[in-house]
Amino acid sequence: MSEAVIKTPKEDLFSAKYRKLLSNPMGKDNPVTIQVLG
Repeated sequence: MSEAVIKTPKEDLFSAKYRKLLSNPMGKDNPVTIQVLG
């Protein structure tokens, strides 16, 4: 499912943010984490 998040080239920059989300999944400032875990 997470693959769909970094599928488009536009999400290339997002991939860097995505790695940050994995480092701190408990971050409340990461709404994407909720979608991935949800």
